[in-house]
Amino acid sequence: QCLDAGRLICSEPEDRRGTPVVKLRVEDMDCTTENLETVSYVFLGIVLALIGVVFLMVLYLNRRGIKRWLNNIREACRDQMEVYHYRYEQDTDPRLANVAV
Repeated sequence: QCLDAGRLICSEPEDRRGTPVVKLRVEDMDCTTENLETVSYVFLGIVLALIGVVFLMVLYLNRRGIKRWLNNIREACRDQMEVYHYRYEQDTDPRLANVAV
């Protein structure tokens, strides 16, 4: 893929300095990959923290809409429970509860 790959040489470590890269074997390279997993978890934590901060900012900026939404749900539940309560009374019409027969 690289036309002059044969001219690419190592500069570090010192005992491999000047060696063409194409002649290196995987066993000769002293690659440390132990910390890569830790770095990825740190990166994941930072990304999740940023997502959480954005989520909290959206909640904070939309608190009036959320309060309105919760009040509407509370009213709907209250209306539904009133219907449920009157369903099991003797007279199911709440307007007739105080009328003398």
